[in-house]
Amino acid sequence: MKKYNLRYSSAWVIVFTLLSIFIPALHAQNCDSLIVTVTTVTYGGRYAPKNASMMWIQKPDKTFIKTICKKAQNYIRYCTLWNSISKGDVDGLTGASRNIHGVLTGRWDCTGQDNKPVPKGTYEFWVEMTENNATGKNSFGTITIDGIAKTAKGTETTNLKSFSAVYKVASVKTLTSTEKMAPQSVSVEQRNGRLDIKLPGSNVYTISLIAPNGKLCHTIRTGGTGAEIDMSSFARGIYFLEITHAGTRTLLSRAIFR
Repeated sequence: MKKYNLRYSSAWVIVFTLLSIFIPALHAQNCDSLIVTVTTVTYGGRYAPKNASMMWIQKPDKTFIKTICKKAQNYIRYCTLWNSISKGDVDGLTGASRNIHGVLTGRWDCTGQDNKPVPKGTYEFWVEMTENNATGKNSFGTITIDGIAKTAKGTETTNLKSFSAVYKVASVKTLTSTEKMAPQSVSVEQRNGRLDIKLPGSNVYTISLIAPNGKLCHTIRTGGTGAEIDMSSFARGIYFLEITHAGTRTLLSRAIFR
């Protein structure tokens, strides 16, 4: 078990100094997001209700941007449309094929494969689902990424229902010294592939796990004095932990994990 006590480690003085330079640079980037949801329905394929499903972003000219949801594992090659567009790229995503149908969700951080914010413009959000060792069903919708929050509808089919995308624009706030919480107010333990986070007071917090390249890996909200993040699905490496509250991106604490 690894325990990070931010109160007593002098090494954290160096870490926090470095992060105070590094993290603001990340937040100078576009932190917008696109949440895509669809409800899949069986078409009576050979392996139904088991299904392999993928979500991705591309441009109208068929330029592939990024995979945002992978539920395919060993059957990924049967998501033939996704394969033809992406050339098999999954951006580090992992996910087993599904045993049942229902709501499928993908999150795009509005960055390309280089993890840099994409230019403003029109993009397509796609979904593909198959219950056979062959091409299945697919559909898409179109949305404009332009800094204005909106919702877009995808084309619904008999097997792909309630298909939509919600574009959220991040609210980034310049921090002042009075808005920053002392590092010793937060403690973190890492054990059995999980992060156990202790927070000061029962406020509403948003906790984000960020890769060094600025990619948002995971976000949770809590109204209590603690939270957990399951790290078992993430690759080993260094991550930044950002905690915000009060409905803004007010930074409370920063931490780094291996």
